[in-house]
Amino acid sequence: MVGRIQLDEKTKKARQQGGVWLRRLREEAGLSQRDLAKLIDIDFYTFVSQVEIGKGRIPPEKYLVWSKALKVDPHEFAINIIKYYNPFLHDLLFPTAGARAKAGASAKSPLLDIHGLQEEIRELQRLLGEKTLEIARLQVRLKQSEADARPAAEEPPADPGKSARSRGRKKG
Repeated sequence: MVGRIQLDEKTKKARQQGGVWLRRLREEAGLSQRDLAKLIDIDFYTFVSQVEIGKGRIPPEKYLVWSKALKVDPHEFAINIIKYYNPFLHDLLFPTAGARAKAGASAKSPLLDIHGLQEEIRELQRLLGEKTLEIARLQVRLKQSEADARPAAEEPPADPGKSARSRGRKKG
């Protein structure tokens, strides 16, 4: 049969969620639909609207252009867009541990390794950023406490002669 391909409910819902995700990325990038249309070199901004409501889809050869326009890592963009546009393919490429065990898969996919390592790298970068900020704050506190302690240690006694005079006097 030639004509429109009927989408199953899982795919329809996934495309709508993908549209929501794309709209959020566009808004985070500070772009209107017209702005994005210009950046990705399409004549009608209504195409962006159709994609955002899940009625249209980005052609795979345009993933790189869209990811750059939306200021998103192309690899992450492709993984996410596949999840929304072809959930069955995404599940085959990136199965959950439970799904792999159910299917009897014993060999671990290199794609899973890469994806897992990228997630781990992002988490480590986040933690490193937090610790770097914490170290900078502690350095500021240390400098402040050193500055506060200096004047007290460097000040001479109030009147050294007065204390010597009082020791040398006799009661009369």
